[in-house]
Formats: sequence, C-alpha cells, structure tokens
Amino acid sequence: MWVATGRDSAPEQVKGESAFAAQGAGKKRRPSAQRGKVRTAKRDERSARIAARQRRKARQKQKKQKAKTRRSGQEGSRQAQAPSTEEQMRSHARQIARKLKQVHGEVHCGLHHVSAFQLLIAAMLSAEGNSDARVNRVTGLFFSRYPDARSVAAAGFAELKLSLRSTRCPLQSARTIRGACEVLAEDYEGEVPDTMSAMRSLGIERETASVVLRTWFGKTERVVTDAHGFRVALRLGLAPPYENPDGKERRLTELVPGVDRADFGYCLTQHGRKVCHAKSPKCGKCALRDTCPRVGLNDQAGMERRLPTHYGPSKSSRWANYKIWWPYPN
Repeated sequence: MWVATGRDSAPEQVKGESAFAAQGAGKKRRPSAQRGKVRTAKRDERSARIAARQRRKARQKQKKQKAKTRRSGQEGSRQAQAPSTEEQMRSHARQIARKLKQVHGEVHCGLHHVSAFQLLIAAMLSAEGNSDARVNRVTGLFFSRYPDARSVAAAGFAELKLSLRSTRCPLQSARTIRGACEVLAEDYEGEVPDTMSAMRSLGIERETASVVLRTWFGKTERVVTDAHGFRVALRLGLAPPYENPDGKERRLTELVPGVDRADFGYCLTQHGRKVCHAKSPKCGKCALRDTCPRVGLNDQAGMERRLPTHYGPSKSSRWANYKIWWPYPN
C-alpha cells in the first residue's frame, strides 16, 4: 500500500508491508506439472506408510492366531485330505453325520408352535431373515388374533402388516402369509397339506416346505439347512463351493442316507453357530478336526482369509484384495 506524504514527495511504503513484499519478491511458483508430481509423491508415500502399517498388523494377528491354535492343540492334529471319489464322499458324509449327532444330539426346531399352521407361519417369517427369538415374539400375539388360516384370509391387509411390523419385511411377509392362507382356506379347507407339491402350491419356498414336512409330519425328502450349515458343509468338503443353495441341498441329500438325513441339516446349523464360526472357527475344540479337510482355511492359522496380496496407490482396491483357497476335487 502506498501513501503520499506531501504534494511533490514520492509515495512511501507503509511499515509492515515491506517484509511481506520482500518475502515474495524473489519466490517463483512451481509449474503445474511439477506441483502434480510433488502431490503424487506425497500421496504415494502416505499410501506406503498405511500399507506397511497394515502388513505389520496382519503379521501380528497371524502370529497371535498361531499361538492360540498351538495352545488349543490344533497344530498337533493332522489335517485330513478332501475325498476325491464318490464312494469316499459318501463314507465321509456318513461318518460326519454320526459324529454330529453324537455331539449335538436330538436337535429340535427353535420355532414355537402347537399346530402345523403355526409352524408354517413361523417358518415363513424365519425365511424372511428374522431370528427365531424375534419370530417367537411376533407369533405369540399374532396367533392370539388369527388362530387359523381362515381368520388370516378374512383379515385386512393393513391389519396383517400392522401385526407384523416388528419383523424385518412386514410388507412382504404380510403379502406372502395372506396369499398362502387364502389358498389353504379355498383348496385345503384350512388344513396344511403333507406333500411337497401341495406345499409349493401355497407360494412358499422349498426350504420352508421342507421344514414343515420334516418337523411336523416327519418326512425327510431332502436335507434342510441355512447359511451356517452351508459354511460347515463347504469346509468339510461335502458340497461344491460355487453352487446355489438349492444345488448344495441336493448334493447333501444325495450323500447322506435317509436314516441320518432327518437331523443332519439341523446338526450342521448348530455346529456352525456354536463351533465353526465364519471368522474364527474353534478348530481346536471341534469334534470333527481329525476328519475335516478344512477347505478354505489356512492350515495353521484357522483364518478364513489370507494376507493381502497387493499394496499400492495405483490400485483402487488396495485394502482388501484377498484370495480364498478351495482345493475341491473336480
């Protein structure tokens, strides 16, 4: 800033502005390309520090897991080989079914019911992703209002949706339950049928129908399980990894005989919930550790995922590039 002190005098620079002007007088700004290179170098350096920190944490986690498995006696047991032939697969499945039944005993359905209709409604709610505890809380009041299929079919859609408001998908659940009850009231006089084809005519899934047929009518047409059971079956080498749930159930049904088929799906589910967890399975305390090939797990660490295989700023997915090992026979 310049201020004139007199009529003919030259302007003088205000005190305090000289230091600022002198500081920036000889300083030249870098070209834009050079500034971009500097920013890229800083970003790469920061990404390298983050990657080194993650590698260090992963090594520490693997070291702790090895120490844990060593204490539990997992490393002392020899890992079994995955069966390769069809006869070996069937023998392996029968042996696992017997051991699971000895460990978990007679597994009962966790859904509260006193009739086939109540079991059907509870199984339909459970198929929507609700836990057994939530289904039991909802069905207690629901069955007091709607004791049979005719009362549900005669009820309004808004009332049904309000009764199921605490479930995960009340709109879809109300639509499915009302449609099934209308078919029961019109075609089956309000009684639940005891065949798979008739159950499928109600508009329900095959898994839900299998639960009702097995639990109430005692019919075991196929093995019924959930995501926990599928995870255990994959690690035991009983089902192919890249297959839809319906194909996995068909494969388990082929391997397990009819005598052990009744409780096999429930035993797989209980074993997956209590012992064979998704992230940290308790292999040292598992009753199947001598016969389990541990498909998809590291041999000693018992971890579901391996260490990251790539770190670098140029990749968009540098945080979670994991590879899963599936030594499944072709």
